[in-house]
Amino acid sequence: MHADCDLLKSEIYRNMKEMVEYSDGILIFYGNCGRPLRGLEVEFKDFNCPLYFLEDEKGNIVDDCISVALGGNDNYAEVMQSGNGTGMIYLTPMWASSWKEMRMEPSDTSDFNVSFLKRHYRKVVKISNEISMGSEFDKNVLNYARTYDMSIIEMKGSMEIAMKSYMNARNGICKKDPIQKSS
Repeated sequence: MHADCDLLKSEIYRNMKEMVEYSDGILIFYGNCGRPLRGLEVEFKDFNCPLYFLEDEKGNIVDDCISVALGGNDNYAEVMQSGNGTGMIYLTPMWASSWKEMRMEPSDTSDFNVSFLKRHYRKVVKISNEISMGSEFDKNVLNYARTYDMSIIEMKGSMEIAMKSYMNARNGICKKDPIQKSS
């Protein structure tokens, strides 16, 4: 769904409409991801279920999963600028584990177009965190880099945004007024 923002939006909306009936709150584990979720709060304002989002340290919804992994939108922008115009692809454990399968799927995206990637990108940024350590992640990133003739830059990632956003949603749900009992 990453390559098709309309499909991503429709699937998220479909799932939310199902969940809102029995949920006290919904944490949207997506960032702006191509901007398909921009009107989410407005479109769901009449539902009696608060929405929570992955937010950076400034309270802004994160750009995407890479922003989450790098610790926020400002950190993401800083890493992008550090490339000085060199095209960089960012791999988290999920992306690294499934790039071969996604490359085989028919789509209009250039995410896995070999000639496009070899022409425009030179580096793969390997973003690791406390749960991504291991030989499988290392092997997947190395295979990706070799396939597309890229060098590897290693970066320490963070799970802080995901954890803080989850705690914010949990605390928000737990603070709701209990249902008043009639006397």
